[in-house]
Amino acid sequence: MLALLCVAAFGAARADAQSASALVECETYTLTPQQRLAPCTAALADEGLTTEQRFRVLSARGYIYYLSLEQHDLALADYNAAVLLDPELDPQRRGRASLFFNRGRILTALEQYGAAVEDFARAAEINPRWGDPLSWSANIKLNHLRDYAGAVADIEEAVRRAPYDDQLEARRCLIRATANQYVSTIAACGQTPL
Repeated sequence: MLALLCVAAFGAARADAQSASALVECETYTLTPQQRLAPCTAALADEGLTTEQRFRVLSARGYIYYLSLEQHDLALADYNAAVLLDPELDPQRRGRASLFFNRGRILTALEQYGAAVEDFARAAEINPRWGDPLSWSANIKLNHLRDYAGAVADIEEAVRRAPYDDQLEARRCLIRATANQYVSTIAACGQTPL
């Protein structure tokens, strides 16, 4: 009987160690995405994961599916599952803004522009110092929704949030010019009319 208890305890300890190892490998960014995918999937099979751990693993695997493997439907499913783990927007949750930003990028690739703009707005709300979500929103509004005023408003806010980001400044110039705001484009971009 003692032998059976020892075997059971050893088996449980080994399973816990394998689960912990899978979690670590899933979140090890020095590994290739392909090397991380199987451990992420293995970690999700562990019913003992905390909500925070499950959130992180779903976010990591969604990122792998999206950026590395271009499997947008699988990435979207993982990001949707991560969002459902904590329906309240918690600005303190590490990775929450990135989750909505990356899901917005996937929705953009899937041409679900309205939903993408909503996710970019959520990311911007969670992290008020981050201009990139608003820049993506501005591009969608300009190029797909033909909401020129909304595009200009979003890019202006993005530049206000990250005033030293030269890429955002360049995008602002392009968006203003595309939205036919030539006078303000010239003034904002430091150019003189010919």
